Amino acid sequence: MSLLEKLSITTTDHGWSAIDCALMKLYAQCLRETRDITGQITVLLKLLLHRQALGPNEGACYLNELEQALTQSDTGMDRCKYSNVVFERPLPDYFILLIGSRAIFHTDRDGFKIKLLLTNHFPNSIPLTKIDLKVSATTGQELYFTISDISLKPGENEIYLTCNTTVPGVYIFEQVILQWRTLSFKQEFVDAGRKQQLTLHPHGTALSVDVRMDRESISLSTRC
Repeated sequence: MSLLEKLSITTTDHGWSAIDCALMKLYAQCLRETRDITGQITVLLKLLLHRQALGPNEGACYLNELEQALTQSDTGMDRCKYSNVVFERPLPDYFILLIGSRAIFHTDRDGFKIKLLLTNHFPNSIPLTKIDLKVSATTGQELYFTISDISLKPGENEIYLTCNTTVPGVYIFEQVILQWRTLSFKQEFVDAGRKQQLTLHPHGTALSVDVRMDRESISLSTRC
């Protein structure tokens, strides 16, 4: 039996996670001191996956550090060096996403809105720059439902994305992207094997919406 296996921390459910956490904390500190913003952001994102080992207070501290690093990579003193860096992470690692089974059409103009339920597992609010939901038709037509400058509080958030369009047809939900400065959280619906159809019908001066789907809503699980 190895020395590590004799330690009580390695025999608990989250023991190895605690060891990983401690190593990443040290690594994040080294990267911060050496001003390696790219490396620091990468390690902090991995560290924040260990929610149970960190706890809410320590998790909030590292989330603040991540926000500062993202701000620096986007608009700070290293803008020229890091302005082209884009960090991408799987959305289900940090959030739970639900898409409502119905959408609401505008009665006085073209276009409609659709509801998303986003559960934010970060310990603090996340100031998102933009949310994009992409749908496409078999004809190649693509539509985007968007919202800009929204704050995601910890826990469940009800959000409405809008799209102004007069193009009827049957569409498939393809992907959603949450943008936070130079960091994006992305989920491909088709790759996940969960296809949701959206049918648009002309309706007077506006559009009516009918949504058909395999389930009442799409649920994308998250890691603990």
